[in-house]
Amino acid sequence: AALDWNQAAWQFWSQWEAAFCSNVVAERVNAEELAVVAYSIARMRSSLGVAAAHGVFWSVWHDAFVERCADASAQNLANVAWAWMRLEVTPLKDHIWRVWLARFDVLLAMSFHEREGVHHHHNHHQQQQHHNVVGATELTMIVHSMSRVFRRYDRRVCSA
Repeated sequence: AALDWNQAAWQFWSQWEAAFCSNVVAERVNAEELAVVAYSIARMRSSLGVAAAHGVFWSVWHDAFVERCADASAQNLANVAWAWMRLEVTPLKDHIWRVWLARFDVLLAMSFHEREGVHHHHNHHQQQQHHNVVGATELTMIVHSMSRVFRRYDRRVCSA
């Protein structure tokens, strides 16, 4: 008998979602992992990706990212912005938007200080600082993604 891929995909998703949510609740998933998961789900061009964006998973993901956003890198923020755009999630009215924007502000300030030559002497700390620099790649991805999120939000507000 042929495998029903649609049924297999939904079975996989329900098992994965349960395991992921229990790991999130147990605080075994960090900001980087949350960003990678959001990005990966957004890459799915299927009904699974849409269901994930608007179901139990997204609610659990949302709460966890708000709690752990302070540890997110510039690349993590770019991945989350891209996921919002791709999944047609509008975070602008949510607490997550304020948390995301606050972390973006912190990373921009750190980037500015690093570019101005404010460096610490400890090697590990310099590597950590460099990891948090908002570079041209992250800025490009963020502005592209957020411009589409804002445009979608404007259409919803204007049509309401």
